[in-house]
Amino acid sequence: MSKDKTSKEDEVTTKNNLTRRDLALTSLAMGAAAVLPAAGAAQAASSSSTEPGAASSTEAGAAPNRSGWKKGGTIPAEYYLDEKWYAREELYMKENYWWVVDHEDRISQPGDYFLFQFGRGDSIIIARDDQGAINAFHNVCRHRGSRVCLHDEKLPSEAGPGGKRPDAVFSVKQLGQEGNTSVFRCPYHAWTYDLTGKLVSVPGAAQFAPTGFNMADHSLHPAHVRVVGGFIFVSLASGAAPEFQVPVGGIEPKLKIAARRSHPVKGNWKLVLENFTECYHCGIAHTNSYVRGDWIGDETLTAAQVEALGGNYDDYLAAALRGYTWKPDKTQVAPSGGMGSGGGAGTRGRHQAGYANRAGGTAVNYGAPLRPGQVAMTVDGKPACAKLLPGYTERLGPSPGRWAAESGGLLSFMDGVIPSPDYALIWRFIPRAVDKTDADLIWLVHPDAEEGKDYDVEHLIALWNNTVREDRWVVENNHVGLSNSRYSGGQPYMPSEIGLVNITDFYMNKMVPAMLRAESKKA
Repeated sequence: MSKDKTSKEDEVTTKNNLTRRDLALTSLAMGAAAVLPAAGAAQAASSSSTEPGAASSTEAGAAPNRSGWKKGGTIPAEYYLDEKWYAREELYMKENYWWVVDHEDRISQPGDYFLFQFGRGDSIIIARDDQGAINAFHNVCRHRGSRVCLHDEKLPSEAGPGGKRPDAVFSVKQLGQEGNTSVFRCPYHAWTYDLTGKLVSVPGAAQFAPTGFNMADHSLHPAHVRVVGGFIFVSLASGAAPEFQVPVGGIEPKLKIAARRSHPVKGNWKLVLENFTECYHCGIAHTNSYVRGDWIGDETLTAAQVEALGGNYDDYLAAALRGYTWKPDKTQVAPSGGMGSGGGAGTRGRHQAGYANRAGGTAVNYGAPLRPGQVAMTVDGKPACAKLLPGYTERLGPSPGRWAAESGGLLSFMDGVIPSPDYALIWRFIPRAVDKTDADLIWLVHPDAEEGKDYDVEHLIALWNNTVREDRWVVENNHVGLSNSRYSGGQPYMPSEIGLVNITDFYMNKMVPAMLRAESKKA
């Protein structure tokens, strides 16, 4: 078959197949700028046909080919279940990515603080000091390694709920995982640090400290922190921070935290990432949640079903493609201006943040492609909050500009912000162990919005909270199934899972060799 003939046949591919395939490819639009350290961004935007096994002959430290994995197929079980692979991944992600950890409204007053946990042991204190600056430092005393503040998990045996002392005469006192304080005092030997992490008091130091002991040399270990558009980003890199590539522009609104929910997932972080990237499962697993708000999310709808919902099938299909330019290598370039612009803000695989859609015959920008008759990204299509976010003037009007919409999480799917006209959602998927991932959700509303008057919390959170709960079910079930002796990698992806080809290719051909090279250098 000639090259010209192949091109012509590609051009007549049905619109239905094109949409379902290309819709999932939006992961690359997000990944190009925010996904990787700067050197890796260009690599992620192009698909490599090299298998890890083939790479081993030309690239030192590449993954061995014992898995039999080939590009376009699912990852073998060992990469989800092996503790050694997880340890490599955790180190790689700490050194190479930024993570959105919360919104500054959580620590609005001097002395406010909270803890952010990453991986198996890292704990970071995020605190606002007396000058209003936000600081981040590791939650480990410089003396002998005690935790300075307690988490609600892994509490000492004597601790009550939230780390409370078992009774009034119990001597040990320790700060919990959030609150307000003037100093951080280690409960073991009372080494005390101020709100910037500086060591300010050591009992007996004047009389008994070793010669040359200088408190300035024993501050809490700092973590890299950035605050952009009200959102707090942290990097756990041990040396210089990775390049900060969050696309930011337009408004930087003051917002109010309306609700937060946490759903720890008993599953590997890659399964969470893969699930959040594709919508092949949406029409099955999210019938009463996500697809109630985003009708493009159910990629299994027939023309008759779309018509029954009050829509036009051509518009339904075109909504997934409008405004995007496809390059020959099948990577994607988002349009300029507004939501979805630049290298990372806007639409993503299934959980979209900036489609153009059609309502009443007029093209508008939504927080997601809403079903006809709906005015908000909620389970019933009714407003989530009576007050629109700063910068928005109408519910179905154009987006006011770009937000700090993507942090540097892997392929921009591990954490980020989804803005809608009347609320914004922070999601964080934080790796904690080979079989554990924290799934945290934070809803933000207009700073003047009043609970009970302008919004009802349960109505506000229902769509995304239920979606993530349903995702947790299928991911945990998936993780358990990978231990079955009959599971094998290399299975083909379906058309609307095509974005997973990009993710698994990046993981196996870029991330795995990079992890092994780093490990060999330390050996």
